[in-house]
Amino acid sequence: MELHPNDRPISVEEFRAYLMGTRELPARPASQMRRANPLQQLLESYPEKVFVWVLGGLLVLSLIASLIP
Repeated sequence: MELHPNDRPISVEEFRAYLMGTRELPARPASQMRRANPLQQLLESYPEKVFVWVLGGLLVLSLIASLIP
């Protein structure tokens, strides 16, 4: 149940009915119900993609540098 000011139950009794299961929750659009994977959300944005690739490159570079005497 969402408690954003626009989505709140009208009264305490209505909230209690939702909480105890005596009343069905209001239907939400399917787009709100589907949550993307956090890693997928991270990689959808271009600046974050660049950051992840640079981070991976630096990780590999540091691994190689630590293995060479």
